Amino acid sequence: VSGAPPAGAPETAPAPSTKAPPEPASTGSRAAAEPAAAGAAAEPSGTTSSTAAPGPEAAAPGEAARTPGTAAAPQASTAPKEEPIAGWRLLSERQRDPTEDNPLRYRERIFVVPPGAGDEQLERFLRLRLEEVQQTLAEAPPGKFVNLAVFDHAWEEKPQRPPLLILQWKDWRGAPVLQKPVPPQQAPQQAPAATSSSSRPAAPTPSPKTPPPARTARRETGEQENRLAVAFEACQDLLFLQTPAEGMAFVVRLLSELVPARAFAAGLYDINDDVFRVVAARGEAAEARQGRAIPAHAGFFGLAVSMPGAVLRLDDVAHHERFSAEVDTLEGQVPASALYTVLEQQGALLGILQILDRQGLPGFDEDDEAVVRYVAEQASRFLAQARIRASRRRAP
Repeated sequence: VSGAPPAGAPETAPAPSTKAPPEPASTGSRAAAEPAAAGAAAEPSGTTSSTAAPGPEAAAPGEAARTPGTAAAPQASTAPKEEPIAGWRLLSERQRDPTEDNPLRYRERIFVVPPGAGDEQLERFLRLRLEEVQQTLAEAPPGKFVNLAVFDHAWEEKPQRPPLLILQWKDWRGAPVLQKPVPPQQAPQQAPAATSSSSRPAAPTPSPKTPPPARTARRETGEQENRLAVAFEACQDLLFLQTPAEGMAFVVRLLSELVPARAFAAGLYDINDDVFRVVAARGEAAEARQGRAIPAHAGFFGLAVSMPGAVLRLDDVAHHERFSAEVDTLEGQVPASALYTVLEQQGALLGILQILDRQGLPGFDEDDEAVVRYVAEQASRFLAQARIRASRRRAP
């Protein structure tokens, strides 16, 4: 049974993360699991996570499906049920409560079972865990996501293999959805943010109490919630990428699908030359921009660097005092609007994202900013982890 999502609830369920990278706004843990298209670590702002001790109880959120206009699904019976798999344990758990930008109530549980369990046993196991999770959120309002995944091995940083089975439940959709992931090399590549204050030097940001018509329309139709949920799910794929360049290509591809614009670019920071080197570009003049070195403190790039953690939205680009014709144009053409945000982790500058000329709207708005901010946060974590992996490989 499907229906319109409750006000503010995302349309697409995020896949359980496979890693809890370092983050400033949440507690890290070993979180895991992968969407149908192999996932990467992503933990949105407002999320808390922890590594759980072994035991037969997976305290998690989620609740019986509820669609506007329909009755809530009955709660699971309190009578004890026979465990389909013995010797299982809860590896990690993660939860995220609603925020103004993303009203998603997200709960995740990652389990480890002994090797050899059949598909039917795994399904019964996850359905039983779901019932336990649903009971914990019986009084919570609509807008709930539950992600459960079961593995045949434990890990510290990165799983050796995809999960055996994933169960995803959206309270407005009704029945849970089961996924049996394929190995990463067989998974279709999916084009793939976030706590920070934003800034818009060239024009005042509309008051949240009086959102612009386009933003209101997106909220009413659920488009914005769907964009955020797609970003949340897609960013899981970052974990199965290895190099920073691969990750940035993935991020640029995702943004091009979520935010209609004329051109996209991602640059990695080269500390030796103090430049951003464009490693991924999409849209107009993408090939010409690939590999370009941009001084890190020139034009809007420099302005974005001075605002770490913020999303820089610009209208009337040509008349802004920081505009530089050398670095802020698109093959000689001045964009009408632009969006920049740096990629950084714990004060370390890692890269930058640039999006030029919003399509379909006069400029980028707060909803676009929320999407980009979330993706940028996940990209920052990916780059930080890639740097750690590289340093470990270089260590004697």
